Amino acid sequence: MNIFYKFDNAYLAQLIGNIALVIILFDGGIQTTKQTVKRAISYASILATIGVLITSLIVALGTMFILNMSWQHSLLVGAIVGSTDAAAVFSILGNKRISPKIKSILEVESGTNDPMALFLTITMISIITMPDASIFNYMLMFIWQMLGGALLGLLVGYLTLKLINFITLEATGLYPILAITLSFITFGIASYIHVSGLLSVYVFALFLGNHPLSYRTSIIRFGESFAWIGQMAMFILLGLLVFPTNLVSVMWEGLLIALVLMIIARPLSVWLTLSFTDLKPKELWFISWAGLRGAVPIILATYALLDGVKEANLIFNVVFFVVLLSALLQGMTLEPLANKLGLSKGEAVTSPYQFDMLASEVSKVEIREYIIRSHSKWNGKTLADLDLPRRVNINAVVRDDELHIPDGNFSLKANDIIYILAEKDIHQKLHKLQQKAETQKA
Repeated sequence: MNIFYKFDNAYLAQLIGNIALVIILFDGGIQTTKQTVKRAISYASILATIGVLITSLIVALGTMFILNMSWQHSLLVGAIVGSTDAAAVFSILGNKRISPKIKSILEVESGTNDPMALFLTITMISIITMPDASIFNYMLMFIWQMLGGALLGLLVGYLTLKLINFITLEATGLYPILAITLSFITFGIASYIHVSGLLSVYVFALFLGNHPLSYRTSIIRFGESFAWIGQMAMFILLGLLVFPTNLVSVMWEGLLIALVLMIIARPLSVWLTLSFTDLKPKELWFISWAGLRGAVPIILATYALLDGVKEANLIFNVVFFVVLLSALLQGMTLEPLANKLGLSKGEAVTSPYQFDMLASEVSKVEIREYIIRSHSKWNGKTLADLDLPRRVNINAVVRDDELHIPDGNFSLKANDIIYILAEKDIHQKLHKLQQKAETQKA
């Protein structure tokens, strides 16, 4: 489109990009379960901090030789491309059954490494524009931004939970709008008191998503739809900032830096930080290759443009080329790699139907879906024969995309999706019962 219309408003692109990021982080946080965080936090927190730092340093070293830049500008490039984009990963693997631990690590890492990359980017821009600044001050600022951002997210999340569960609005569609609005307020407060706004929004949404919340499903679906709109708007505007001729001029340099990032920096950061954990080598290799770069590095590159950093245009074009190559090369090979490493167990079982229970207040009862695996002890049994707790109602069964209303004589088969209405504490027992029933074949 830049061939027909010249768009060079970096401020507008950054503004829209930050708005989209808030929505995307809200969507990611509210859909991340407590179990996911517990399963991945020890791995993801290391990757999101030390891992991002290692990646940035290695990319900076490569940039110094490839672009013949100063160490400050090279470190800026490394900081900008430091964060991953799990949304790109799950758009490719969303219909594949990958290890829950691996998915959890990638998901939580992506939600927590954006603040680290933003901090490093702003720090390097400050060092370039104000070389006399104290490193000690930056260390204190990092602690304040991360700790303050997390605490702010928890505080506003708690207040929002009480507000949504207490007030009565005229239309149910206003509750998702209220939740999204409060996420922007959280980001605004964070910016005002100089803490990490991105981390605040993610923790805010994480808190909401893991507590009893009125109109939960409506809020989640609205946030998910809004996040897709935000991603499209963000990529369109960021794409308009790039001129094709400028990309051609940095093609070979961008290719080399992208290879340094994908083949050297990311794998080294993963192996140096996670090799001492219980992750298997093939899982480490998959996490190494699954570090796709998305829109966040491009947004971070606009900070250099707006602050008048020397060679900012070159940095922006190189970063855009690196992101483009990462999305194409890693995106096209991620699924075959999962199959090659034996981490993919085929297509995930999904239902064309969605069931939801709309309540005007917080309810102890909800509908959840359960998938019958081929090795489950429930496979082949009738509903009457299932060893289920009392106060459990199986409302529907989906088999081969067809909806069935079952009775006690209905016999379950592998890949059936059953929808159960029960109290939340009963669902916890059902999950444990199902995990116990799904013993692996000898």
